[in-house]
Amino acid sequence: MTISRIGVGIITHRRPEMFTDLLDSFVRMQHPDGAELIFLIVENDKSKTLEATIDAFRANAGAPVIYELEQTPGIPHARNKVLDLAVRQGCDFMTFVDDDEFVDKDWLVKMIAAMQTRALDLAGGPIRQVPETHDLGYWQKRLMEVTDSALKKRHHQRLNAFKNNMDRHLNIYTHNWCVRLSAVLKYNLGFDPDFVWSGGEDTKFCNDLRNAGGMVGWVPDTCVTETVPIKRLTIRYYYKRTRDLTILGQQFKPLPRRKLALKVFKRSTEAVLATLAIPFKGPSYFLKAIRKLALSVGIAMVLVGRKSNHYKATSTQGQRLKVVSKI
Repeated sequence: MTISRIGVGIITHRRPEMFTDLLDSFVRMQHPDGAELIFLIVENDKSKTLEATIDAFRANAGAPVIYELEQTPGIPHARNKVLDLAVRQGCDFMTFVDDDEFVDKDWLVKMIAAMQTRALDLAGGPIRQVPETHDLGYWQKRLMEVTDSALKKRHHQRLNAFKNNMDRHLNIYTHNWCVRLSAVLKYNLGFDPDFVWSGGEDTKFCNDLRNAGGMVGWVPDTCVTETVPIKRLTIRYYYKRTRDLTILGQQFKPLPRRKLALKVFKRSTEAVLATLAIPFKGPSYFLKAIRKLALSVGIAMVLVGRKSNHYKATSTQGQRLKVVSKI
């Protein structure tokens, strides 16, 4: 199959240093043979702040660059603007990575090859993490270890799904993502603005595509790297992220109230037991207790009808805080 154009999509909001690292990785990135690239950048803010950065990127990008503004705060609005740009530019495929990441040199080549050879409509790949600085305190190191462990577990599960030809059932997230634009048009897809503050708009997109008959797949050798800022390596953020992911998960896989109540009791009991085990098992059990408490509180909030407002609580402009523990 001949590819005429690939849209490389980016949305960004007030992460200038990390965004520059991403653009630098695009400059070094290999281009698929016979493909024309176009970079589609949308800044989600009240006004443009990146003109100088974009101008420097244009000089080295090796492909056209479109830079537009989306003033309506929230990730779904910015992503839909990129999607619309890709359609209007006649792209065959469009990718997304986040503005706090950078890509491997062969990332796009491998992603597009998988889309072609497997006839996929939507594909995703893994993510690795590096801290913003290696000068970390004790708890910051422990939190990085917890996150790394969760990522490795998820990658192992997804690799097994790929090997067993079951990856069509996986959810694909926009931190490493590629879609076929003909499928977007055929199934009338977009990112649901109802998820503007909770997150999960990419899960909804993936489910909508799959339910409409689109082919979903996992590409295990297309990795991107996320830079983790110090402000996310806190106990408070770890608790809130776990709690809000728990609330969001129930939106896609709701359980009867009786089962939810039993889960609250179970997770609360586990939190107490983990707390009691800290003197014997060590500080790692403190983080385990925090996680179990967050799970319990999240489920309890679902029981009383609460929804996640994770991104609204952290930014009036809808800046996305990275969620890496989705399953």
